Amino acid sequence: MKKLLLIITSLIVMLSIVRSQDVVLTPKWIESRTVGAYTPVGTESRCVAYYNDTLYFSDRAVNVPKMRLYSAQTGNFGRAFVLDEMSSDNLPSNCIRADAVGNIIVSNLAVDVKSGAPLRVYKMTNDTPTLILEYTDPTAPKAVRIDFINIYGNVNGEGYIMGAITGTGTQDQDKTVLKWNISGGVVSSIPEKIILSGHYPTSTTSNGMTPQIFPIDATSFYFDGASSYPALYGTNGSLLDGFMNAESVIKPSEGANGVATVKLGNKHFMICGASSVTNSFYLYEMGEGGAFTGMKLISEFPEDGLGTVSNDRNVVLPIVEKVSETLANIYIYAFNNGYAKYELMLNPSSAINNILDENNYIINKNGTIYFKEKSNVEVYSITGHRIISIQDVNSIEAPKNIGFYTIRAVNQAGLTVTKKIIIN
Repeated sequence: MKKLLLIITSLIVMLSIVRSQDVVLTPKWIESRTVGAYTPVGTESRCVAYYNDTLYFSDRAVNVPKMRLYSAQTGNFGRAFVLDEMSSDNLPSNCIRADAVGNIIVSNLAVDVKSGAPLRVYKMTNDTPTLILEYTDPTAPKAVRIDFINIYGNVNGEGYIMGAITGTGTQDQDKTVLKWNISGGVVSSIPEKIILSGHYPTSTTSNGMTPQIFPIDATSFYFDGASSYPALYGTNGSLLDGFMNAESVIKPSEGANGVATVKLGNKHFMICGASSVTNSFYLYEMGEGGAFTGMKLISEFPEDGLGTVSNDRNVVLPIVEKVSETLANIYIYAFNNGYAKYELMLNPSSAINNILDENNYIINKNGTIYFKEKSNVEVYSITGHRIISIQDVNSIEAPKNIGFYTIRAVNQAGLTVTKKIIIN
């Protein structure tokens, strides 16, 4: 009979906690080069969107535009279909996003809107794309390339679509962001041209390659390029905040493009790509009011990254779903290396202590783990791979293989206890 040693810990964070026990970051599932036998989503899946328990991946392998759908609950593949209406586009189905109410939009990679290779943006209705924007600019001083777009608001109501021009020179165009306003469900055909007032590091004089935009609200957005760190801008182009105001903190790689933010309780958090080599992510707690000043690095995750296969698209993309004032789901994707779901929980320590005060909530006996109350239970291996997920149980069979495991149980009142176990 195997010996099961339970080591009680008041708080487990799968990677690290800095300074205080304010948050716990837990993997829900991981599909990656470093965990399991990963099958790439698609050979040219450069973007992902999330809405209503579904992950939507764009794919333009061999210039055949496709959409691939996966369960956000399990990470399992659901279905895929061809976007025939986009088949005549140049490099179709390069980018995919969801608006605030779940409308999905898809765009191509526009290699040069000056020479007549337009940017085309489509709105999905069921499985059918409808063209809502076609943009060319024959008056541009030189070639205009747009890799990614993003959306704020409601494509059927009010909001805007934005895209950053790829830039490697020193002209105004090399630091320009385009903004198409949406009014009454109609996308303007002529964009506002926003010239960014600067980048950080200050040695960076252009948007760089594969730049991405991440809208925050009606008047501000994050910009992240392959030669700069994520930075906050106003829609007038002014640089509002960035890592220049957090000199002492460990910074992400300049080639890992992707950033998301969330506020839980009175705390602000940022998740961004840490490296496009190991394809990992950083979780920061921001300073007062969400400022970079006073920010601190909480953890890098996954600990071993998602993989080290070439990610020359610089796509290290997080998406955050706020569930409540104390809970958020984090979905991460790195081109060609993997995707995963994490849970970010705020201030769980008091709840854990309430359970632990009740005299051994988790009890091992004869190879079975018993729970004092009916619980939702998850068990993770030392690599962070979820091996058991079951709801409303009073007991489970202990893992059979020798090694370290983490057990997380949530009772019907929502209180959580997490324990490390060693089976030898």
